[in-house]
Amino acid sequence: MLTVEEVIPLHVRRVLGLLAEREYKALANLTGNNRLSEEEMRVAIEGYGRTLIEPPSGIPSDLRIKLLEGPPRSIFLTMSLWTEEEGQSDLSLEMAIVDVRGLAWLDEIHNIRVM
Repeated sequence: MLTVEEVIPLHVRRVLGLLAEREYKALANLTGNNRLSEEEMRVAIEGYGRTLIEPPSGIPSDLRIKLLEGPPRSIFLTMSLWTEEEGQSDLSLEMAIVDVRGLAWLDEIHNIRVM
């Protein structure tokens, strides 16, 4: 089982990569369609009107982390999204990484919104 310190960058990079590739369906499937749906993600990002990209360093510099002991134990994350046109944008991602009985971690996308 990975430590919390190992889990965060893996999950953040995976989610940001899928968003940048516009793989909303894959991301909705990854999250078990829990919280934000494929269509809600599409509307939030496409409605912003810019081209989403992965941050240059892979992890946004303004990543905020809150550990929640649960149950279930989870990690709540907020961060800016990056666009080709702006670099770090006003669009933000709120997500959680939830411990599934100590066996795995599940991603949840809670919100994509303009800050």
